[in-house]
Amino acid sequence: FDVDDAASLTRLVEDLSRPAGQGPQGYEAHATRKWMETSGYVRENFPPPLVEGGQGEGPMRTARIAPPGSLRPLPLTPFHKGRGDTVRHLHFSPTTSLAVIGAALVLLVPLGLVVLTWQRLPLAPIPRSQLFTATQCLGGLLWLGAVAVVRRRPLPPRTLWLVLAVAAAMRVMTLAAPPLLSSDIYRYVWDGRVQSAGINPYRYLPDAPQLAFLRDTAVFPNINRADYAPTIYAPAAEVLFALAARVAPGVYGMKAVMAAFDVLAIAALLRLLPLAGRDRSQVLIYAWLPLPVWEFAGNGHIDAAATGRLALALLCSAYGGAALSGGWWSAATLTKLLPGVVLPAFWRPWNWRLA
Repeated sequence: FDVDDAASLTRLVEDLSRPAGQGPQGYEAHATRKWMETSGYVRENFPPPLVEGGQGEGPMRTARIAPPGSLRPLPLTPFHKGRGDTVRHLHFSPTTSLAVIGAALVLLVPLGLVVLTWQRLPLAPIPRSQLFTATQCLGGLLWLGAVAVVRRRPLPPRTLWLVLAVAAAMRVMTLAAPPLLSSDIYRYVWDGRVQSAGINPYRYLPDAPQLAFLRDTAVFPNINRADYAPTIYAPAAEVLFALAARVAPGVYGMKAVMAAFDVLAIAALLRLLPLAGRDRSQVLIYAWLPLPVWEFAGNGHIDAAATGRLALALLCSAYGGAALSGGWWSAATLTKLLPGVVLPAFWRPWNWRLA
C-alpha cells in the first residue's frame, strides 16, 4: 500500500492488529478492498490480499493468501488524486518516452535549417553558426536521453519502427536541403567529372587550364582550395566519385549515394545487434545521432561511405567470412584512413584469408 500520512498509517496498523473476522476493517477480502477504494490509494504491485483464517495475534499475525482470481483487481491509473488532492505516481512507458524525444529531434532539424538558411533572421554569420551549434548541443542531450532509455531494458518489437521512422524523417529533410556546412561535396563531384573525362584527378589543380572545358557555374565556383591544392581523397573514394558521376551526376546525386551508405550502415547494425545479444532498438544509438544526419545525408561527406563499408566488414566478420571481411575493411580504409584503427578487431594471425 502507498501510505503518505501518519493517520492513514496508524489506521492501517490498527486494522492489521485486530483478530481475524472482528470489526468492519478485519482481514475479509471485501473489507480490505472497500478500505482501499474509499481511501483512494493506487494499486501498484501490492501483495495478494490477506483473508480470514490466519494464525497468531497482533501485527505479526500470519494469514492465508486469497487464491488467484478470487478478487477483481483495482484499476491501474497513471496517477491518482488522494486526500488533499496530491498528485502522485506519473509514469511514462519507454516507448512513450522515445516518441517524445524522437519528435523533439525531428523538430530540431527544420529549426537548424531555418537558422542556417533564413536570410530574414537578423544574425551575422558567426552568431548564426553559434545558434546552430546550440541546437545541435540540445540534440545531443536528447540523444543521450534516448540512449539511456534503450539501454535500460529490452523494448517491445514495435519500438523499432518508431526508431527507424524518426531516423528516416531527420535524414529526408537534410537530404533535400543543399549542403550548408561544408563545400567538400563539390570537390567530390568535380573529381568524378574529371575521371569521366579520362583524366587522372591527382594530376591537375581544378583551375588548371587543361580542365577548363569541364568548368561550369554550379560546381566549379564552390570548389574549395581550387587554385593551390590537388585532390586529397584516397583511391577507393575516387573510384566512388567516378561511379557516382556516371550513375547520379550532380550534387544531389552525390548526396544520395552517401545517404545510401548511411542506410547500409543502419541495415548492417540491425543484423549485428541480435548476433551480439542486444535489442535491435539500440540501433538508435547510431541512427538518432545528429552528426550523421547532418554530415552524411546533409553534407554528403565521404565518411558515410567509409562507415557503410566498415559496417559490412563487421557483418562479414560476424558470419565468419574472413576474406569478405578483410576486403570490406580494406575498402573502408582506402576510402578514409580512420577505419584502419579497428584492424585489431579483425586481425587473426592464423587466418591467412584475412591476411
